[in-house]
Amino acid sequence: MRLKFIYIIPILLSLLFISCDRGKEEVEIYIPIVQTALNDSSSCNYINFDEFPENKRFLSIGIFDSGIGGLSILDLLLNADYFNNITGEEVPDGIKDFAGENFDYLSDRANMPYGEYSSYNKIDYLRELVVKDALFLLNNRFFVNSFEDEPSGKKSRSKIVIAACNSASAYGLNDIKDLVDNQDSIKVIGIIDSAVRTAIEDVINEKSAVVSLMASKSTIDSKVYDELFNTELEKYGIKSVAFTSFADYGLTAAIENQSDYIDRQATEFRDNYRGPKFGREANQIHPKLINVYNFNLENNGIIYKKLFGQYVDIQLNSIENYARFNIVNIVENHRLSGNTSPLKSIILGSTHFSLIKDMLYEIIEEIRSYRVDGRAIYREIISNDFKFIDPSEDCAKECYKILREDNNLALRIGESKVNLYISVPSYHLTSECLDTLGGLNRTFKFGRMVNSEEITTKQIPLTKSNFDDATLKLLEKSIPVTFNLIEENK
Repeated sequence: MRLKFIYIIPILLSLLFISCDRGKEEVEIYIPIVQTALNDSSSCNYINFDEFPENKRFLSIGIFDSGIGGLSILDLLLNADYFNNITGEEVPDGIKDFAGENFDYLSDRANMPYGEYSSYNKIDYLRELVVKDALFLLNNRFFVNSFEDEPSGKKSRSKIVIAACNSASAYGLNDIKDLVDNQDSIKVIGIIDSAVRTAIEDVINEKSAVVSLMASKSTIDSKVYDELFNTELEKYGIKSVAFTSFADYGLTAAIENQSDYIDRQATEFRDNYRGPKFGREANQIHPKLINVYNFNLENNGIIYKKLFGQYVDIQLNSIENYARFNIVNIVENHRLSGNTSPLKSIILGSTHFSLIKDMLYEIIEEIRSYRVDGRAIYREIISNDFKFIDPSEDCAKECYKILREDNNLALRIGESKVNLYISVPSYHLTSECLDTLGGLNRTFKFGRMVNSEEITTKQIPLTKSNFDDATLKLLEKSIPVTFNLIEENK
């Protein structure tokens, strides 16, 4: 009898585990921040969706990014005219598509760069940051300054959230969707889907082509672009298009004017420099490509050493030169790959790159014309109708279509109201947590743990004082409408 019982035990246990597994499939498991936000009313991250009005038409359109890049999407939304506002047809009617809409924009600058969290094995913390960005837009409070213990400012809630950051979309978009899962009229848009759709439309009729992606290492490591792109290729039966990806090295950081990548006052080599090194390895400033890079030397655009007239060391020190380094490397890698199909497009896998799109086009044309012994060695591998894929336009169209379908377009007469916010370190943090400029230092930033109630950064109104003069000039040139809004914020 005892022997039979011994044989029965494994069978009972296996049935128990099967039952448990079935139960797990039926229960949705959310990451801790989502669980807390939905269920713990004592948490600073709590959100009560019952407080949302039934009619959400007059709530704001919420946009967030890890820095200033998403401002390019805000600027496009403010100016967009793709649709006939009466019929809904995709035909311009001379009236702005989002006329009368209100916008809230959050730049989570204190916690950037999002693209580096994977290098520190902190994807779980990145996902939490992304959900917190969405929670800020969905809730109705903000900190008036970093010294407040409780947010006293009142703001609109958002009816739709646009994740304008590629790393956020790659790792945290599904978590935001979990957050609003049971809220039919609150929607979420990610920038990656828009980019892939646009890129695929551009190559549907090509006999052969190459599409490249320039994005952060974490975005590339997520494989989200690869999976979406390959799925779309299969859907259309396209077999003659190749997809390649290249990690942005320092360009996003330079656009954000991060001091360990760019220092406009520097005249000598810097110990804290984190940009590409001079050498012959992959992702280094290769001596043989110096003439192709054609670095701009004005205003200490590079810090360099020469010996017998030859460069022996270089540090990049301008947005333009970081752009030159990255674009040349993409094209040169394509040339060396042996794939003779033309490079049809480069997906701008960071909204920051949209701010310098004109500069990028100038660089690609310069590379196309570069000659060695009278031969343009890159001309045949760059398509005559090459383009940089900027997903902002498709993202704006998707936003309009969703709001129209849900009957959530404001359709108000009058100017749009735009509120801009930026994250800053909380006042209570000690000097050991901060760098020399008052931002979070890397040890503290990438050492934080998930599921903590400690508020280390606070979202406060964004003003021009949050940016240096060079960044303001870049914004004034690339997104003048939004720049004027920043100018008006005191």
